[in-house]
Amino acid sequence: MTCYLFTLMCWGMVWGYWLYSARGVKKTMVRDQGLLLRACIRLASLVYFLLVFLPYLSIGWLGVKWLPPNTILSYLGAAACALGLGFALWARRTIGTNWSGAATLKEDHQLIQTGPYALVRHPIYSGFLLGMLGTAVTLGEVRGLLAFALMAITFTKKIHDEERLMLIQFPNAYPPYQAAVARVIPFLF
Repeated sequence: MTCYLFTLMCWGMVWGYWLYSARGVKKTMVRDQGLLLRACIRLASLVYFLLVFLPYLSIGWLGVKWLPPNTILSYLGAAACALGLGFALWARRTIGTNWSGAATLKEDHQLIQTGPYALVRHPIYSGFLLGMLGTAVTLGEVRGLLAFALMAITFTKKIHDEERLMLIQFPNAYPPYQAAVARVIPFLF
C-alpha cells in the first residue's frame, strides 16, 4: 500500500466516525454564521478534499510534483496524517455533544478545557491541518499544497467566529483560557 493510499484510508475512517458521532449532539441555540457563509465554508471544504482525493485532478500546474514519490518524506507525511487525524478524533470525543460543524452555541454549552483542549484551543482544526499537510506531503503535488492552504484559510475564519462566540458566552472564563492555551499549535500559536 502506498503512503498516499494510507492517508486516504485514514481520512475515510475519520469521516465515517464524524458522521456517526454527529447524531447525538446537543440542540443548537445560537448560530453565529449565516447561511451564505456556511455554504461558502462547505464549498471550500469540498474543494480541498476533491483536490487531494481525485487523481484525475493531477493535471497542469495542479499535478506538478514538488516532492519525489516513495521517499522517507512520504512515510513521514503518512505518519503526520495519522497523528493529526488521531488528535482530531481525540478532540471530537472530548468535546462530545458540544460539537458543531459551524460556529454555534449549544443548549447548556460548556467550555471544554481538558484533554487536547488543554494543549490548544482548537484541536480539531490542529489535527485536520496536520492531517492535510501530511496528505499533501505523501501526494507530493501542488494540488495537495493548495488543499492545505484552502483548509488553513477556511479554518482561520471559523476560529475567528468561534472565539467571538466563546468570549460572549464565557466572558470570565474564556479570556484566561485564551491567555494560557495556544490557539492551534501547542505551546506556539
